[in-house]
Amino acid sequence: MVLRWGICGAGFICNDFVSALLAPPSSVHEVVCIGARSLARAQEFADRFGIKKAYGSYEEVASDHYVDVVYIGVIHIHHVKLSKQILKAGKNVLCEKPVAACLSQFLEVQQVAKDCKRFFMEIDEPFWAPVSANLPSGKITNEIPCGPAPNNFPNTGGLRYEADCVKKCLEAGKVFNESLINHVDQACSF
Repeated sequence: MVLRWGICGAGFICNDFVSALLAPPSSVHEVVCIGARSLARAQEFADRFGIKKAYGSYEEVASDHYVDVVYIGVIHIHHVKLSKQILKAGKNVLCEKPVAACLSQFLEVQQVAKDCKRFFMEIDEPFWAPVSANLPSGKITNEIPCGPAPNNFPNTGGLRYEADCVKKCLEAGKVFNESLINHVDQACSF
């Protein structure tokens, strides 16, 4: 089974996520469409990755009948609204953190997922965070620097892991877990 993804957002984290999805073996995941706040931005993203459909809204991603699961990588203030909208459209959701600003908002999303019998997961595990960093001074530290130090660590390995776990849960028929899912292995047994 190829898992067909819709992408909401065309920024840096979405770039990393799609790069991870399309890494070999690319026969496991397919990116069907990309939606952004403007069609031009979505088309630029689609051209970069060879995605066939570009939309100028997130609603169009939710309405695309070929999408199995939607990755939400937009600014966090839109996560609750988009998650609920996409779940109600009958799609499964993998949402960047944080899903919500408070527990009550998260519980709303959780209830919609339950009512719609859809899979919902928040990405919250920093698998891609380095254990140590090499600073320009040559010093190796386990304190990850902020600011101008070289701390732009690629996270595509962790994101691919998350996507593969979503696929395994969906194949196993897992659509909802009562608890806040911080790590998909806690929600699905393989």
